[in-house]
Amino acid sequence: MDSRLLEAQALLRQGQVQLAEILCRQAVADDAGLAPGWAMLGSIAAYRKDFAQAASLLERALAIDASSADMHFRLGVLRNQLGQWDAALAAFDASLARMPGAPQALNLRGEALGHLGRWEEALASFEQAVAQSPDSAVAQMNLGVSLYELYRFDAALHALERALALAPDNLEVLFNRANVLMELDRFDEALAGFERVRAHRPGDVQLLMNIANTLRDQHRFDEALRTYAQALALAPDDAGLNWNRALCLLTAGDYERGWAAYEWRFRAGKLGNVQRGIDAPKWTGSEDLQGRTLLVHAEQGLGDTIEMARYLPLLAERGAKVVMEVQRPLLPLFQFARGATRVVGPGEVVQADFHCPMLSLPHVFGTGRGNIPPAVGWLAPPADLVARWKDVISSRAGTGPNVGLVWSGNPGYAGDHRRSLSLERFRTALPAGPRYWCLQKDIAVADEPSLSVDPVIQRFAENDFPNTAAQIAALDLVITVDTSLMHLAATLGARTWLLLPFTADFRWGTDTQESPWYPGMRLFRQQRAGDWAPVLAEVRAALVQA
Repeated sequence: MDSRLLEAQALLRQGQVQLAEILCRQAVADDAGLAPGWAMLGSIAAYRKDFAQAASLLERALAIDASSADMHFRLGVLRNQLGQWDAALAAFDASLARMPGAPQALNLRGEALGHLGRWEEALASFEQAVAQSPDSAVAQMNLGVSLYELYRFDAALHALERALALAPDNLEVLFNRANVLMELDRFDEALAGFERVRAHRPGDVQLLMNIANTLRDQHRFDEALRTYAQALALAPDDAGLNWNRALCLLTAGDYERGWAAYEWRFRAGKLGNVQRGIDAPKWTGSEDLQGRTLLVHAEQGLGDTIEMARYLPLLAERGAKVVMEVQRPLLPLFQFARGATRVVGPGEVVQADFHCPMLSLPHVFGTGRGNIPPAVGWLAPPADLVARWKDVISSRAGTGPNVGLVWSGNPGYAGDHRRSLSLERFRTALPAGPRYWCLQKDIAVADEPSLSVDPVIQRFAENDFPNTAAQIAALDLVITVDTSLMHLAATLGARTWLLLPFTADFRWGTDTQESPWYPGMRLFRQQRAGDWAPVLAEVRAALVQA
């Protein structure tokens, strides 16, 4: 190495940055192909926190000599600091190609993948990092975080417990462990963990929000709202914070403030929703709709779309030509919807005078618990289709009532671990006598064997939404967890029983056996988080009496 670079290295260690830079620049002026000189200039720029310049200088060094794993690694670190995750990933991959198994590169590669939302790949990278460096608390913590993001909460807790054993006072480990405990409904332990972190970071807005969310999930709404207020005093425009506060208000039944705050969802990053791009102004409720075209567009789950379509007749009464944009699986079903002039799929070009996101309709209409529009009346499957399925049902042996079953929801939903059951566990609530029918659209491999054991759960040959709607209309009862098919059954006016976890969606409140959204539907609630046994016993007793 050029002697000037060696001297520059020593000067940089002593903090004499300016002299070090002079020597490096002299060296590269004499030899522009001196890769270590450009790399050291990159280190000097990084020392000054000019990360963009540092990355540019390292890339110049690598253009001369790309053989150094360390230089690729350092470039990846800089790209991470700049939030350039794709470029960081490429740099770490190049470093690992030259030095396979390097734990730091594997760990930071996983972090870049996490920022890109590629959590399965991030998990694999963190697993390799842990294998190479099992005593690294950071690698163990990142492994736990990736498992958390993949909703594998038990495994996440195990990884974070190992990280905590390695670094008992690490605040990030404590914080992430508390997040997992909250998802596992171990609320008191989660709060204790958050409070340990809060002692060192009292003004941390994210921490305050997570404490408030935990209190909300415990139904301690007054305490939760006070904590949201503390956080909002520090960050009044934090969208995620405002959105979570909205969920708290709505769960507590404060619809007036809750629906207004719920509008923050469009600014809440991964917590919220992407606003549909359209040139037309948003309808606020005050603009005249007579003869105007209003695009009402779905924005969340299939069940939300079915539930909120109850507002279609109200829009039609105002003279609107309603164009309803729904998710593709719902398109055939919504051809039977009343109140919509036209039904389209996502992203279709629509010329409209106004637009309105579907879950903004309750706010626009000033919906309170006492004036929720009726769910039934806007949707009915064709009579001939209902008659067809009645014939199918009556052709099967048995004399008891015909009961449709839905036991699990979309596993890609963050709260699915709370609401869903395995079929084997669900089956324990089923007494002999009724004839049981599977309304479940997607059946997990683990659930398949339970379909054919006593009591046998029969399957329909077709399960698209129009056929499922007709099947529901032909049944005597639907028992379901909180999924889109629950909304469909209740909207059709079918006799419906809903099984709810302790921490349920905001629209179900916390302490009633009925819902203002679906009067007549019976709610079976967990009284203790995670404890389905009493709920299933109550369902069984009710079925025996049915």
